[in-house]
Amino acid sequence: MNKQELINGLASKDFVLKLIGEPELQREDLGYKWYTQQIFEIVDNTGVGRTIHFYVLDEGKPNEKAVYKDRLPIKQSSGELFVDKIRDKLNSISGKIEEMNEEGKYAIVKGYIEIGGKMIPKRYLIKYKDGNITKIEIEE
Repeated sequence: MNKQELINGLASKDFVLKLIGEPELQREDLGYKWYTQQIFEIVDNTGVGRTIHFYVLDEGKPNEKAVYKDRLPIKQSSGELFVDKIRDKLNSISGKIEEMNEEGKYAIVKGYIEIGGKMIPKRYLIKYKDGNITKIEIEE
């Protein structure tokens, strides 16, 4: 599949309502080109903009090949949207989700904080309500 075929295939996916703009070149110093394409989709009655990443090898040549970066784009669930919303909180505590409810309202996260040069394990409840994200330490 070449770059144009990849873009056409992405546009024809049932969850993609619209491609936003043209593919944007991110890097080309890797021996291949890395592009991003913005899409607009509906997830659980919510409009969501998302960035799809892909690589193109030998662009413009007869053997041009385009492939998605990391994973094939699939329809998102509300749980995945929740993870996107709390990603900054997860990164701030080097956190990993242990448990999450399916509606994407809360997650139990194991994280680590640095105290006196040591990484101390902690557990947190991360909640999302009315556009606000709160992090509460769970006492064990």
